[in-house]
Amino acid sequence: MENQNQSKVTMCMQCGMCSGSCPESGMTPFNIRMLVRKNLLHRDIEASIPWYCTSCGECTLRCPRDVKPSEMIFELRAALVEGGEIPLTIQKALENTYVQKNPWGRPKPKRGAWAEEAGLKIPHVKDTQSKRLLFTCCIQAYDPDAWSFL
Repeated sequence: MENQNQSKVTMCMQCGMCSGSCPESGMTPFNIRMLVRKNLLHRDIEASIPWYCTSCGECTLRCPRDVKPSEMIFELRAALVEGGEIPLTIQKALENTYVQKNPWGRPKPKRGAWAEEAGLKIPHVKDTQSKRLLFTCCIQAYDPDAWSFL
């Protein structure tokens, strides 16, 4: 599998479509085109850089040569994890997700507190016959910045 992906990386023509569609490019030190190039040339990649990727997959969708840069990022991350090189913030988020089921480490019973604070009466799915379901993921449920609509 690794050889197949390595050969795909060598197909990269450095057009920049991946970087142009990346939400992190220009906002953080993350540059997917540069990472593909460094990987191709077997250059060192700073351990924190692959963790800036949001895993949105736009780079892979936009690549005209089907290089699949997002898969390269996953492989880089896997190698870093295996080598024990995980940034402290990522370690904490992973631990919180494992223990509390959310990256912020907030208590699971407080997941619906935002709805109560907003005065919303949302029935539990077992208490309704409705065909509609309101699902809020961790960000909406726990991040106060996402509560700006309240």
